[in-house]
Amino acid sequence: MTQYADILVERPIDRAAAEAILNHCGHQLATAYGSRGVNYIKKKLTAFSSSAKDIPLLAMVDFMDTQLPCPGKVVEEWAPNRTPICIVRIVVREIESWALADRNGIASFLKIDINKVPQDVEKLTDPKLSLINLARQSKSSNVKKYMAPEKDSTALVGKLYTSEMIRYFSTIWDIEAARENSDSLNRSIIALKNL
Repeated sequence: MTQYADILVERPIDRAAAEAILNHCGHQLATAYGSRGVNYIKKKLTAFSSSAKDIPLLAMVDFMDTQLPCPGKVVEEWAPNRTPICIVRIVVREIESWALADRNGIASFLKIDINKVPQDVEKLTDPKLSLINLARQSKSSNVKKYMAPEKDSTALVGKLYTSEMIRYFSTIWDIEAARENSDSLNRSIIALKNL
């Protein structure tokens, strides 16, 4: 039987990934909260996590945004009184690492050779920058234009980066392949399947 679940995420890209994970685990999105950055989650997670009683809540946050020494500290400090159906998952290091963990999918999406995609994605210092640098090597001029910032631009990402990453997570991302290369993703899937 399908179970509904709410999500609390940092940004629209995270929402697309969270919804894909929920669907993969046999759940359906009820309400999406957040998309206002890490500080919103830090401020609101205690209230959300203690009020999750009837509908499960999946809260996801990028570890590198927390400024804390380890993922366990995030849960301990931000959601100490969470209910049993509140699942707080820490993405190591950020959502782009989960995108890169599906090596075949991201290589196809970016139109690059799979050998260029890093294998140990959770050790990348800046997964988003790694992904953008891969896009710069694309065989497709559109991928370069959409995903990477223009030369001499102060932007960190390309003009269509967010919409393209949402499309990737919604239609291309192979979660089963990705979980083999990402322990934090694998643990998130196990937690959701055990709801």
